[in-house]
Amino acid sequence: MINKILEAFNAEVCIAPKINSKTVEKRLIITHPGIFHGDDALCVALLRIAGYDCPVERRTPTGEELADTSVIVVDVGMQYDPDLMNFDHHQDRESPAACILVAKHLGLYEDFAGLLDFASEVDRKGPAVTGDREGTIPWTVRTLNGYPKGWELAVEYCRFQIERSVVDNMTTEAACLGIEIIARKHVEATRRDSQERWDREVTIDDKVAETTTVGRPYVGWQEWAPESVHFLLCPGRDGQTNLVSRDSEKYPVPEGKGETFRHAAGFLAVYPSRGTAHDAVGYSI
Repeated sequence: MINKILEAFNAEVCIAPKINSKTVEKRLIITHPGIFHGDDALCVALLRIAGYDCPVERRTPTGEELADTSVIVVDVGMQYDPDLMNFDHHQDRESPAACILVAKHLGLYEDFAGLLDFASEVDRKGPAVTGDREGTIPWTVRTLNGYPKGWELAVEYCRFQIERSVVDNMTTEAACLGIEIIARKHVEATRRDSQERWDREVTIDDKVAETTTVGRPYVGWQEWAPESVHFLLCPGRDGQTNLVSRDSEKYPVPEGKGETFRHAAGFLAVYPSRGTAHDAVGYSI
């Protein structure tokens, strides 16, 4: 069903790019690996709408790629430099999310400001703080993690929502609704699995829940974990350890305690080892 919706949508609706076609000769788009969110998916959707049809790779960029104007780097890289086509926001606590940086560069921000502003707030502060809920772009994209071809579906969903705000017809409505149904059913199954795995895999010591199990995240843990738990400590990529806050306004992850990455909003930090993460979390409890 979804494939038919995509084909019909692509045949009927397209927003004319607002930039000269000569400027879109790029060879690669890079965004971060791991769990995807509304921000990175919206970045790629905006680039697609503007005529950038080059491949997307979800990984950390090299220094050479950050300096290469033929490579577009979004939501990763710790640099914001439109001249070099680098659009990250994590290095600046006051910066809006990458989707707004990309949209402003493309001249598309004013057209979709309401949609992008909400996505930016969710990405910067986290869903718990912003009250993100079922049916929004950030919620739908986030819940597609783990679904087959979830990333590709998330980008298409963002594109549908952007273009729907300009041309709202039965095709765009059906496309969005179909993907939202997939996301809802997927997250229901994922939440049940997460709760079952939490009971088997997680230990709680004071205000920290911890697991050594590598694999899928515990979707929705902030909603059903004991209220005494402020942080979740779990394995990350490449042998690193993630520290996730239950509520970044009440319990921000510590800053400057050996992390290799810390989200500016304070809901996530990454440490080179479990020991470093343990030492860091000791400053917050």
